[in-house]
Amino acid sequence: MAFAYAAFFLLVICIYKPASSQQNHAHLIGLGSSISTNVQPTSWRSPSGTFAFGFYPQDSGFIVGIWLVCKPADIITWTAFRDDPPVPSNATLELTVNGKLLLRTYYANSVAGEEKIIANIEKTASSARMFDSGNLVLYNENSDVVWESFNFPTDTILGGQKLKAGGELLSSASTTNSSTGRFHLKMQNDGNLVLYPIDTIDTSVDAYWNTATFYSSVTNLYLNYTGDLLILSNDSNLPVFPSDSKSESSSIIYRATLEYDGIFRLYSHNFDSNGAYTTSLMHYAPKNQCEVKSFCGLNSYCTMNDNQPYCSCLPGTLFVNPNQRNNGCKRNYTEELCKVAEETSSYKITDMEKMTWDDFPYSSNSMSEEDCRKSCLQDCNCAGALYVSGDCKKVKFPVKYARRLADGSSKVFFKVGLKSIERSSNRSIVNAMKPPVVHKTSEKTVVLICVMSVAFITCSSIAVAASGLASLYLFVSLQHPTFRMALVSGLLLLILSILFVEARTQPNQFGEIPLGSQLSPISETHSSWLSPSGHFAFGFFSLGNRFAVGIWMVGQPNNTVVWTANRDDEPVSFNATIHLSEEGKLFLRTEQGNENHIANVSEVADSASMLDSGNFVLYSGSSVIWRSFDHPTDTILVGQNLTFNDKLVSSVSSSNHSSGRFLLPMQPDGNLVAYPIKSAGLSVDAYWASDTFQDDKKGLSLYLNPQGFLFMDTVSTKPVLLARSSYSCNNKTTIFRATLDADGIFRLYSHCLENKTSWIVHIEWSALNDQCKVRGFCDFNSYCTGKGTNADCSCYPGFAFNDPSERFSGCYKNVSESFCTGTKEGEMYDVITVENILFERYSYSVLETKKENCGLSCLEDCLCDVALYINERCEKYTAPIRYGTKDINASSIAFFKVQTTPAAPPMGLKIITESKKSLIVFLAIAFGAEAEIGTIAAPAEDSTCWVQWEVRSPSQQRLLCSSVAL
Repeated sequence: MAFAYAAFFLLVICIYKPASSQQNHAHLIGLGSSISTNVQPTSWRSPSGTFAFGFYPQDSGFIVGIWLVCKPADIITWTAFRDDPPVPSNATLELTVNGKLLLRTYYANSVAGEEKIIANIEKTASSARMFDSGNLVLYNENSDVVWESFNFPTDTILGGQKLKAGGELLSSASTTNSSTGRFHLKMQNDGNLVLYPIDTIDTSVDAYWNTATFYSSVTNLYLNYTGDLLILSNDSNLPVFPSDSKSESSSIIYRATLEYDGIFRLYSHNFDSNGAYTTSLMHYAPKNQCEVKSFCGLNSYCTMNDNQPYCSCLPGTLFVNPNQRNNGCKRNYTEELCKVAEETSSYKITDMEKMTWDDFPYSSNSMSEEDCRKSCLQDCNCAGALYVSGDCKKVKFPVKYARRLADGSSKVFFKVGLKSIERSSNRSIVNAMKPPVVHKTSEKTVVLICVMSVAFITCSSIAVAASGLASLYLFVSLQHPTFRMALVSGLLLLILSILFVEARTQPNQFGEIPLGSQLSPISETHSSWLSPSGHFAFGFFSLGNRFAVGIWMVGQPNNTVVWTANRDDEPVSFNATIHLSEEGKLFLRTEQGNENHIANVSEVADSASMLDSGNFVLYSGSSVIWRSFDHPTDTILVGQNLTFNDKLVSSVSSSNHSSGRFLLPMQPDGNLVAYPIKSAGLSVDAYWASDTFQDDKKGLSLYLNPQGFLFMDTVSTKPVLLARSSYSCNNKTTIFRATLDADGIFRLYSHCLENKTSWIVHIEWSALNDQCKVRGFCDFNSYCTGKGTNADCSCYPGFAFNDPSERFSGCYKNVSESFCTGTKEGEMYDVITVENILFERYSYSVLETKKENCGLSCLEDCLCDVALYINERCEKYTAPIRYGTKDINASSIAFFKVQTTPAAPPMGLKIITESKKSLIVFLAIAFGAEAEIGTIAAPAEDSTCWVQWEVRSPSQQRLLCSSVAL
């Protein structure tokens, strides 16, 4: 079928067909009138015969509709029961004596069968009329209109017809099939006229054309009699498709149709006195067929060749139906068990340049191109990654809106299986790849080995130490008995020092820090630099048995960390040092000798200071050349600004200050917004916002003042107060801080100094009071329950925790994904229902169906992991599923597809569990080593005792040797 892509005339000659009977020319259709499929009259026509209502042949039966009468083919403009099967040839249309417009079918023995009411009206009709405008109208006994087809458009509006606010046109399936197709045009209540694929929830990412018109008043789409397609509002009339004609003509019929290919076209049909018609294409949108989202279906993309659209499959997929290439593509390999995310031997990455897509990414991070490629390869959720401007945006299967670009620097990495899947005669698929063998040591064995290793090392160390100390004691005591007490005291002090040594971060109070200064984490006096008041310190703070560099509040619980240097680097050991070098550089020297800059500035510093504000500053003369306040991590303090392009990033936990799971950026539009850190930072990802907007980026900042007032300061408007302190510290020293906490909630704290070493901490304000409102609090494939700060995470049916000890870390699908053959999977899977579940609503398919059919639809769809029935629609999704919550107020039911039998290891993995053998080998080695150490610790008399032979009597020699042996 040829497509129109420029303004041109489509010359279709339609010959007027005169009415075949006097009744069809009658203006009014009386009660008791009827028509059939094969006996005249087969339709009720308009007075001029231009339009007809009745039976129209389709496939092997008939449909009921209205059409423009012409040759070589009539043009359907309205359809009744468009998604029902065609009716048989014995069907009739009746305007009954009871005033009902019915479609009646009959059984083979002419017994009346099903009755369907075409015009569902409360009042009784007295007559009907088919107008030359194409409108079928029913009247009551007072000649009032009680029903008209113009109020129920299908894919077309005609001259004089309106598409009211909230109404829509739905495309037909094809040029010969009038059932509902794949696209719809919505006259939205906000005044915008928008085109969407039909199986979506109509978000902005699904739209592929719109008029960008927004009105607060009621709007309608109206096609007038001069061919102008207008958006009417109480305020104005906006032309969507303007017409060159300025006068009405009864010889021209205008028709605006959303056609099966998703393009909205405006036609004019001109006829002369002889009944000859000429059809002209006046306007259309969009201008390019490949701009129609979902035109090629899932996992495919569109290109234009010779002004014709051409659909191609994405790498790793093949056509669902090669004869209907716009039906999309399916994955041609099995997805392995998602738990083994690092398993890459079954996949490879295929690159495509000048490609993009409009799908929501489930993950977005800044990284190199090569890291992006590896990230997708190692991520079992990843179907492909879009790499553009240094960002790696990963999407899952199925990919909905992939498209080619004429130019651009974007690149897409697609994950494909190394070997395709072959079908089995008795199963849907078999794996063509040789299953790998994995040798696995049982968990109990690992635990036993670890425990015995620690015990072995400890005992060996004690044995060696004890033997050495005993030898030293006997030697000294026998030589110099008066030294015994001093020796015992010294050994005791040594043992206590070894057992109770603890690296302390004792602050060293400084004003100005000169060049040449350095810090060590195990120094008694130089592990940190204190502010003059002693409330803040800069230096090493402990992370378990290792250390990080940062600024903390001294005397607070766990020494509250407010800033961290190089926070995502590995913690350092006790022999690392911080230097303010003679060359004026501030850096960390690691145990390996590497020098990591803490303050990466080109200027040379000549001093530094830890200020009482919590700000660490480098100076060159009297000028500040670097300060920690300009590089916030998860906290801002009094006097500190968060300005345009700055952001706070939460810590992993209260004891791990690496970058966590949430961020709070100051956006260019002046809005302060909280997102999960793995997200693309779209509106769908936001879970809290300041709702402040600023056109001018200059002067935009988040500011915390000394009274504990948290302001959003803008240039064009007055500062917006976000939060304020309300706790009275009774004029005691108070420190305020605003922190994006590890749970993703932005909070304002006050710290009141009760005495020299004790502080009382109060939460003054929380952006959110419920952790379950934090998007991503429970990671992929899990949902949040509970209230306040007592939230908990649970896996969906068919999923298991990535790490049971960290339930917020998300869940993985604990079955392998079968090859998407398009066959029913009901024998392999079942569904489990969970009520009151909500999650990110970015479905790959939306169905208008009954609740009981929603789960079945997912069960028979090889792409579907879960179907959500909500608002009388069935939305289907694939994993990973983000932002899940359980809300008792949500009237939703989720149908999760689970395997009916226990899952076999992925791809037939052969797992050999090594338990006793491993343990026996370990014990043999361990005891052999112990025996060797015992030999060293307690040797024969002719070796160890020989050392003392010259100075000891035989009795003393025996005593010493027996003591050492013990």
